[in-house]
Amino acid sequence: MHAKLTHYRYILQVPLTSHFAPIINLPENVARVLGPSTRLLERAVGTITDGTQARAIEKLAEEIQRGSAVEMLGRIQTHYVKKMVEAQERQREARARAEEAVDAAQTKGATGVKPPVKDKEGKGE
Repeated sequence: MHAKLTHYRYILQVPLTSHFAPIINLPENVARVLGPSTRLLERAVGTITDGTQARAIEKLAEEIQRGSAVEMLGRIQTHYVKKMVEAQERQREARARAEEAVDAAQTKGATGVKPPVKDKEGKGE
């Protein structure tokens, strides 16, 4: 029975603030967790009231009327066509180099394949 009393004595020595810290620090925790999103919403409201969004929409409308999206798509298309042509040229060059290496090896006899030797009757091995 005495051992149980000492056990309870250690529980009472733990500061109560450590048990109640989440409740005590609730305002700080809420501000830390929800602060970034509330600041973002405040900025969004500010862009509506100061005319930033209206200017952005006007600029977007001007760009659409000018046809800059079509121009950009054209630039993207020419870029990819150029890259595809370059890749095809590299493939052709690599294929030509490989064929040249094979031809050079065959002319030197370095292929490792012995030419057939004809026996007396004129037949191959």
